Amino acid sequence: MQWIRAPPRPGDRRLLFGRDVGGNEKAHIYLLGEDCSEALLSEGHEEVMHIPGEWSKDDHVLFAANRRHPGLFDAYLQPLDGEATLIWENDEPGYLRGLSLSPDGGRILCSRVQSSFRNQLLEIDVKDREARTHVGLHSTDPS
Repeated sequence: MQWIRAPPRPGDRRLLFGRDVGGNEKAHIYLLGEDCSEALLSEGHEEVMHIPGEWSKDDHVLFAANRRHPGLFDAYLQPLDGEATLIWENDEPGYLRGLSLSPDGGRILCSRVQSSFRNQLLEIDVKDREARTHVGLHSTDPS
């Protein structure tokens, strides 16, 4: 699993990227500096999958990871120069994707994907660390 995120500010020449080892899908989060140096932001979590979210204007990265349990992906917010903070514990199987912060940074919008036919749109309050399900999308098997 590989991914890349451009900085939110014009003129900033750094990049955030994810890279796994040998296709194991356990991607880690890296910061590529203007001098092409790499800094590992997810150090200590080698057996974990990190799913990218958003790079905020105040130099935080929003991501999902299964750090707490292999089958549960939680939402984290991490400053580029510090440790990740667990924002929301997901208590249902499925991974989180499309993580995005509201303009004021108070809410996270994401999708919890439980299967190819079952997705939920979630709104997570950053301060209260509570999630509301807005829409449960349930497709029917066409066969």
